[in-house]
Amino acid sequence: MNSFMRIQFVFTVAILFAFEASGQMGVIKRGDRYLEKEAYPAAARLYEQSIAAGSSSPDVVERLGTCYYKVGNLERAVEVWKPVIANTQSAEVAYMNGHALMGMGNYAEASKSFDRFGELSKKWDESRALAEACERADAIRGDGKGWRVTIADVSTRASEMGPVIAGNKLVFAAARPRGFFARVLNLRNENYFYDLYAAEVKGPVNFEKAKLLRAALRSRYHDGPATFSRDLNTVYFTRSNQSGAKLKRDAERRAHLQLFSAQLQGKKYKSEVSLPFNSEGSSNGHAALSPDGQRMVFASSVAGGKGGSDLYVSALQNGKWSTPISLGSLINTSGDELFPFIAHDGTLFFASNGHPGLGGLDILYAEPKGEGWAKVTNVGGPVNSPRDDFGMVWDKRGQGYFSSNRPGGKGSDDIYHFVRIKPIEGVVVNAVTEAPIPDAAVRLLSSGGSETVLKTDSEGRFIHYAEASQDYVIDVSKAGHIPAREVARAEASVVAPRRVQIKLTKYPVATVKGTANDASTRLALQAAKVQLIGEARNISFNPDANGGFGGEVDTASTYTAIGTLAGFKPALLEFNTYGMVSDVEFPVNLDLRPGAAQLLAGKSVEKFTGAIVPGAKLRVVNEEGRVMANTLSRRDGRFFMAVDTGANLSLIGSKEGYFAARMELPAFALLNGEVNGEQTVMFEMVPAKVGELVKVIHYDYRMSDINRTGRKDLDEIVFFLQDNPAAVVELSSHTDSRGSFEYNQTLSDARSKAAVDYVVSKGIARDRISAKGYGETVLLNECTEGVECAEELHAQNRRTEIRVTAIR
Repeated sequence: MNSFMRIQFVFTVAILFAFEASGQMGVIKRGDRYLEKEAYPAAARLYEQSIAAGSSSPDVVERLGTCYYKVGNLERAVEVWKPVIANTQSAEVAYMNGHALMGMGNYAEASKSFDRFGELSKKWDESRALAEACERADAIRGDGKGWRVTIADVSTRASEMGPVIAGNKLVFAAARPRGFFARVLNLRNENYFYDLYAAEVKGPVNFEKAKLLRAALRSRYHDGPATFSRDLNTVYFTRSNQSGAKLKRDAERRAHLQLFSAQLQGKKYKSEVSLPFNSEGSSNGHAALSPDGQRMVFASSVAGGKGGSDLYVSALQNGKWSTPISLGSLINTSGDELFPFIAHDGTLFFASNGHPGLGGLDILYAEPKGEGWAKVTNVGGPVNSPRDDFGMVWDKRGQGYFSSNRPGGKGSDDIYHFVRIKPIEGVVVNAVTEAPIPDAAVRLLSSGGSETVLKTDSEGRFIHYAEASQDYVIDVSKAGHIPAREVARAEASVVAPRRVQIKLTKYPVATVKGTANDASTRLALQAAKVQLIGEARNISFNPDANGGFGGEVDTASTYTAIGTLAGFKPALLEFNTYGMVSDVEFPVNLDLRPGAAQLLAGKSVEKFTGAIVPGAKLRVVNEEGRVMANTLSRRDGRFFMAVDTGANLSLIGSKEGYFAARMELPAFALLNGEVNGEQTVMFEMVPAKVGELVKVIHYDYRMSDINRTGRKDLDEIVFFLQDNPAAVVELSSHTDSRGSFEYNQTLSDARSKAAVDYVVSKGIARDRISAKGYGETVLLNECTEGVECAEELHAQNRRTEIRVTAIR
């Protein structure tokens, strides 16, 4: 690779020394001096020159391959090593060859090379872990469905890496030409040093032209990557350790990296300050801030670590950064851990070549746990590849950017945009036993309006890849079960799959098991007919020789069981199947008594609106007031009673919030030639409110006398006032438009007086009833004076309305 801060975090800017004249040093020795100073391209040219001149020393070949490996030319390194790798005695070469082969995706050969590394180094645990990573490559890569990756147009032939989102801009480090008077090269790979650039975002992968960041953010050597405080007023960035225009070096003449901060002043960042934990003998870089800005995670090669570079965390205490603490062996390995980032949900992302991966640097994440992190997971493909993948940053929409030097890009390192297509992993189970439910129908509706329908597998599982920024409503159903709903929220962990368990409750089975018997002899009545009247459907049974019947019925329903047989009174039994949580068998034993009675079936409703009135108390009384039968109306307003023979029977209904009402029932009679029969009625009730219309009486043309129908209607008013002693009513009479205004007014007054007189004659106190005539002033239709209308339309206007005016 040709960028910095990757496989080896301790970087050297090799300077060219004034080597002795060629006559004083051989070509190979000169190459060795360059290799020692990590000037790999220069060393490679000399080794190539030596080999071309006839040198076939395995040591020279191994060193040449090392130079190519160090600058990221993996294919060339493997090609150079191929003749000598089988017999190499260098554990380091076997180690590098294994990593190079991994970077090329040749995991089988890489595993062999790591085994050779173990034999030579005796580091069996490390070599076995690397070999196992090769064997697990397919599993680590995964199916690739969880991500959508696209190269960003900010990438060029130069190296771009370390992206960070800063407001509406993408800030990144790039090794681009600096201009004629600043052509300083990093002799480790003969590339330019890195500078920080910012590009305004036009779209997820489209940017305005990147601009070089200057002032405190630009020096002669490496600058970047960077990270910003939430308000963008403070920037933390990586920089080569330098003094003025010169690099600072340690005793081995190695140059290191340090972390700096700078403050926004106007439109530029100024007044850079070295962070307190920087040191001359090690590198610190790649700062990442927690969402609240109170913690900083960074990479460091300080002595005492696990090896290579490790991740450390420092806390902001009283405005100062505390002594860094290692993130420990769960995160850090003997390899390199670099490029940390803390997402909005606390998930820590970082790059590593020490954890099992696909080759080179892989991006991993650790889930937040208390003040730290746990459970490291490789994000898999297509984010990770056999090459270096690093520097992942997220926004709150489940997308972001990372860097990679994978083949197919524009340059050595490029910036890629990703969208997390987060799997929703679900399992549907029985709510009681938690046994998986296969073949359940699953419907997923996203907050963006998309809909997906699928089924659970044999283990009750389903998986759906969905954009992480979307909420999903999940509806699950299966025959014989109560449908269930769950919601998968977008604000779950940024990487981990959204896992849901949906419990389906099996519909309880309701059955009836009953008998139809003669109540007096207890003998079975096989000829009886049994009907169950439910809310949604009716079910009929024919008893067997023992009078038995039964079967499955609806749940969540009220049933009235009715047994009928000529010569017997109907037998009734009401039960309901609401609230069942398990299978229930309902005993329905119908005892039919000999005799004559008729079945009264009805429905209680509100007068004028027809709304159902459940729970109404209904009773049948004879003319002496004796109650012949009683019941309550069901949830659906229906009711059933067996009524003994009799004449002048009335049905009376009452319920809190309604005026009591009654209606006359037809006299008992033979129906269809049988003693037993059925009557069906609609029982109307009026809400107990002032202003409610109770009754309307109609009149013959030009007549004020109460006709036969009118007397019957007024009898209902009498009953109404008798049954509701607190009610006061007004009788308002109206005429049609024919005749003069004065005549119609007189006629309506006469009609009102006649109605009042009739009601009072039945024993109702006169102070509970008043009368008023309105003539033709309140018509119910357009039949005004001079308009030709059909007789039935005029008849609608000839009426007396009885309305409640007070409840006292």
